[in-house]
Amino acid sequence: MNRYLILSAVFIAGIIAGATLTKGRFSNPPSYQVGENKLLLKENIALDLKRILKPENTKNLSTSKEGVTSDSKFLGKKPKASSKEIYMLQADFIDAINDGDMNKQSRVFEQMVSVDPNHELVFKIKAESLQDANDWIGAQVELKNCVVANPESLFCHQRLANIRSSNNKEKIIYGLKCLELSKDNLYCMIDLALALSFDGQYARANDYFNQILRDNQSYPYEKSTLLFHYASNFEALKSFPEAIDAFNQACKLKMKLACERSERLKI
Repeated sequence: MNRYLILSAVFIAGIIAGATLTKGRFSNPPSYQVGENKLLLKENIALDLKRILKPENTKNLSTSKEGVTSDSKFLGKKPKASSKEIYMLQADFIDAINDGDMNKQSRVFEQMVSVDPNHELVFKIKAESLQDANDWIGAQVELKNCVVANPESLFCHQRLANIRSSNNKEKIIYGLKCLELSKDNLYCMIDLALALSFDGQYARANDYFNQILRDNQSYPYEKSTLLFHYASNFEALKSFPEAIDAFNQACKLKMKLACERSERLKI
């Protein structure tokens, strides 16, 4: 059986069972790695089945009526009018997961691939399956194939902007493209700000953090974590009053490490 199929079944079944990630995971910012599954989102930028089942919520996956052609051995010409059939098959795939029918899962996924191997959803299942098996390089390859076949795929650009196998430069490139596709997208903006921070572009990162912290009341990450990175950037820039203020804000949100950093800067 194709290795993607068993793994994707486990991954998607976990999401259906409500395996979402909680804010409490962000209690230790220094160990945070951009793109780690266990530290991602409370609502998941991964495969959101209920949302994706609605075709109107998925961007146009082709840049022309003829579809996208690539010289990659994994990609070819996209069949016309395949999306509707893919989503119908996806519903069957989810039913098979709920029924625990591995043979049906395998059969339906193979049908999805045969209908359109370049469909965004096919790449999503492959990428999420591989990353769930800790094959981050393999997942990254599938996501890169996805953006070649689907240049307007918000999901694949967004995932490349935070997956751990992307380096900081790549995360910045894909984060900017993500914002180009979805202006003011909070997830894209946070991924980009974090990548810029880890790349040492502190002032540029804080331009995005300023907007994130000013304009949004509901965050996919713990707000104290965002404030901690924001403050750390100010500290790196030797803007100590601003750093202390941001650390104090994180401290008020019960982040002990931020309290300690604030006190250290006051000495």
